[in-house]
Amino acid sequence: MSEDPFSHLFDKGNQMWTEVMGSLPPPNAPDGSLDDLARKLIFGELWARPGLSIRDRRLVNLTLLAMLGRDSVTPYHVRAALESGDFDADQLEELSVHLAFYAGWPVATAFVQLVRAEVRRQAADPDANAAAVESGDPGN
Repeated sequence: MSEDPFSHLFDKGNQMWTEVMGSLPPPNAPDGSLDDLARKLIFGELWARPGLSIRDRRLVNLTLLAMLGRDSVTPYHVRAALESGDFDADQLEELSVHLAFYAGWPVATAFVQLVRAEVRRQAADPDANAAAVESGDPGN
């Protein structure tokens, strides 16, 4: 098997994944697998780039996930945005208002439902983040 050209991004990917998502990354995955590339390229490279803060990248990411209807991974990013303190529930609700006018009411409605569900989940069990994130794919 050939040498992994992205191996130098492994440690940075783990660090940024933890910082961005508020959880540990998935266990080591085979080189070149989707999880491995997410860790190294998305978190080790893209999220670590200068020029935009993590908060700015979160806003872009949440907007794109909402507009693309990626409802299976959006909750992980909403959770991370709330738990990091980068955004509060009111700010995410305001994002949904903005989305309604630029991306359409259905997009905004789906997004705000995910936000409200996450806010309710956190209110019901504020210590559940680790278990919730580790139980599924934290998304990219």
